[in-house]
Amino acid sequence: MLVPFKIIGNNFEANNLRIVFRGNGSRLIIGDDVKWSGYILIVGNNRQVIIGNRSTANGVYLMCRDADISICHDCMLSREIEIRSTDVHKIYDINSGERLNQAGDVYISEHVWIGARAIVSKGVKIPAGSVIGATSFVNKSFDEENVVIAGTPTKIVKRNIRWER
Repeated sequence: MLVPFKIIGNNFEANNLRIVFRGNGSRLIIGDDVKWSGYILIVGNNRQVIIGNRSTANGVYLMCRDADISICHDCMLSREIEIRSTDVHKIYDINSGERLNQAGDVYISEHVWIGARAIVSKGVKIPAGSVIGATSFVNKSFDEENVVIAGTPTKIVKRNIRWER
């Protein structure tokens, strides 16, 4: 049996952080100079959560189940954000028996700012240099970098942006 494990980089600061593993062989990898608070739940076997260097979060809920979550370097996540790689409860087509709400990896590229109370759903890719507006529901992937993505559901509302901490 492979036990879950954590790899934590230099200068990691945790404030009110709870980490729970349920399963075998899963990994939590946290880069250097990361400041994080919230709840990280990793359920299942051989799952992986990566948090890149210089990323920060203030009360973020990460739920990794059935698919993985990657947050690249230099990301800034505000408060009360939820990032999920699955819906957990399954929905099936009555006739075919096919699962309709498949899990999917979440990939947040480098230098992304996610505003307060945003929800990032399964199977989503957020491009580098982007800003996710507060209270937005990100339920699809975007490819264009350096944009503001906002709304419920989200759409690109501004292009060619740059943001700073």
